[in-house]
Amino acid sequence: MLTVVLASLAVITTISAWATWPREEPASLAVAVSQTEDAGATTLPITVTVAGDVTEPGLVELSSGARVADAIDAAGGLIPEARSAGYVNLARKVSDGELIVVEAVTDPEEPTDPDEPTDPVDTPGTPTGPGAPVNLNQATVTDLVALPGIGPVMAQRIIDHRQANGGFDSVDQLQDVTGIGPATAAKLADLVTV
Repeated sequence: MLTVVLASLAVITTISAWATWPREEPASLAVAVSQTEDAGATTLPITVTVAGDVTEPGLVELSSGARVADAIDAAGGLIPEARSAGYVNLARKVSDGELIVVEAVTDPEEPTDPDEPTDPVDTPGTPTGPGAPVNLNQATVTDLVALPGIGPVMAQRIIDHRQANGGFDSVDQLQDVTGIGPATAAKLADLVTV
């Protein structure tokens, strides 16, 4: 009988020790999974549009956490005559689907020869002076944004269309640009030229 009691006590003590033995908490596994997911999120690509005074305007793919400076570099950098990116915050982080318009500060033109006339020479299709029509084949994003109803995205579409099709032969071809219908083209007809 004594043996049975001692064996029972041994079994109870073993079960009690096993039940109270410290175990690894599942929370540490959740933290490890969360950290792995966070580390993976930083490598997801994002796509932004870079327009304006960059060498290769258009869509660029960047890693998450990229900054405006990275987007400009991915678009080929600033145009050759640019001194700086102007008032663009190069350190700002970009987000997926964003439009970044760069208006660079350019070097001043070289001094002119004193014997040369200082008045601009009018050439066909080249407007001069304020209020002159904007030449669709030469306009920058800045020039086009000054037109009524044209924002940075539409200005970039006009430039992209011009580059893809070798320029505009007539003002009516403005309707070939995605997003410009007959009403907008009619509103711009007297403000643009080719």
